[in-house]
Amino acid sequence: MNKTININLSGIIYHLDEGAYENFNLYLNAIKDRLSHEEGGAEIVADIESRIAEIFSMRLSEGKRQVVTQEDVDFIISTLGRPEDFAEAAEETETTQTEAKRRFFRNPDETVIGGVCSGIAAYFNIDVVWIRVLFLVLLFFTGIGFITYIILWAAIPEARTTAQKLQMRGEPVNLGNIEKRFKEFEAQGKAFGKKFKNTPKGFFDFITNTIGAILGFILKFFGIVLAIVGSVIAFTLIVALIGVFGSTWNLGGFDFIDINGYIYGMDGAQALFGSGWRLMSLRVGTLLTLLMPLFALVVFLAKLFGKSISNARLLSFSGIASFIIGLILIFISAGSLATDFKERSTEVEKITVQGNSLVLEADILEESTGFLFDIDDDQLRVENVRFNIERTNDSTAHLELKHSASGRNHAEARQRAQRFDFKTEQTGETLRLSEYFSVPEDALYRGQDLKVTLRLPVGTTVFLDPSLENIIYDLENVQNLWDGDMLGHTWIMTERGLDCADCPVIEYYSAEDLEETIEEELEAMDDEIDRKIEELELEIKRLKDR
Repeated sequence: MNKTININLSGIIYHLDEGAYENFNLYLNAIKDRLSHEEGGAEIVADIESRIAEIFSMRLSEGKRQVVTQEDVDFIISTLGRPEDFAEAAEETETTQTEAKRRFFRNPDETVIGGVCSGIAAYFNIDVVWIRVLFLVLLFFTGIGFITYIILWAAIPEARTTAQKLQMRGEPVNLGNIEKRFKEFEAQGKAFGKKFKNTPKGFFDFITNTIGAILGFILKFFGIVLAIVGSVIAFTLIVALIGVFGSTWNLGGFDFIDINGYIYGMDGAQALFGSGWRLMSLRVGTLLTLLMPLFALVVFLAKLFGKSISNARLLSFSGIASFIIGLILIFISAGSLATDFKERSTEVEKITVQGNSLVLEADILEESTGFLFDIDDDQLRVENVRFNIERTNDSTAHLELKHSASGRNHAEARQRAQRFDFKTEQTGETLRLSEYFSVPEDALYRGQDLKVTLRLPVGTTVFLDPSLENIIYDLENVQNLWDGDMLGHTWIMTERGLDCADCPVIEYYSAEDLEETIEEELEAMDDEIDRKIEELELEIKRLKDR
């Protein structure tokens, strides 16, 4: 049976057979002799012993053994290198070294909070700034950046030893690299200490620099946030300008924005700005404002591919100038447009409706999506119709149309409010309404809206067809149902308002009625209990008398 010898490496006991112990002891003593005369040699030896302990534990675990053999010692020597080879290894450049397997560690030497970002950057060999920007984006735009950072902070170990710091960067863990890395850390510490010591007001400057570093980080943090927000706003503005450009220049098949079925595009620009100088100013303005991001993209791509632009400064100046001029033209056009909404006027028109029993329907638009306004056959179609039903004291029913519009002055607004067309058609009991109204194209869109009110005398019945869904607006009724729930039912106009004639009967109780009912039932229960008690007492007395 081979003799084993116990040794302690980094606080862990290992069992080595006699031959392996002798060779390992010679190797470790050679390392100590090699580093004993160098400053910081003891710390370097401690790091090397820690690395050797890691390798021993890994090999014993893989081989499911308890004793370190000569093969393990040979593996240590081939991995870390011999002390006599260290001088030659130190002179080799980093480019001649083979990259070792990287491991995830938190970097304690370049930390802001926990060293997570710098550790990830070291593992992937990229600038730590990009990792920090990524976490900030995740923090502010998805909300998971903070949780992700905490989880990684807890899960990723810190690179405490020099060997671990080498593994973090993918550098081979050998004697040369361990000593070189340790000396780099030591030199940095000495430089800082010397600078601190030689400064006349060392302590106060240290405090000032620390506060300045904290404030600098805070400013950088907010600077990054502002840069991200600014980039999002700039991107949105560019998309908006492209949309306006496409819509104002009538690019075929181009729709600017579609929000909840309302399309703002080619027809929208023409309906708002007309076909005169306002539209031309908007067209030229959007074209000029788009030149700056276009020029910026050209410069960026040139730098990205390493190409130089001889007139880069002139190009940048031209882009900025065109952007400013374009904004001025857009503001002039928009400002002139705003004056057309200064005054507002409303015109009322009445249409007599025949019969005391009606069926209301609406002509559904052919388009799959709705629109706010659209130009068709020299007419501006506006889908801004609100329909309501109210009681009237007249003997006959009638439609009341209230058309409102804006203008530079009251006279212009009134003239525009008088120019509208709302299609209605009555065939027998069926009254058909349109989902939109039309105004002449030259009237332009100036906030026109139409309120259609069907006024019914008491006793008139009306059936609400489901096609009215898009135009009904806040119909008051006795049952207090929502507008959508009123469709598909017949209603009768009463003194109290619309009353459903075919809805399920629902009994409504007030709180006072419920309280009175509960009190009456409780009193009846008390009387019944008292009566039962009296009966029991009489029965008990009768049984005792026997």
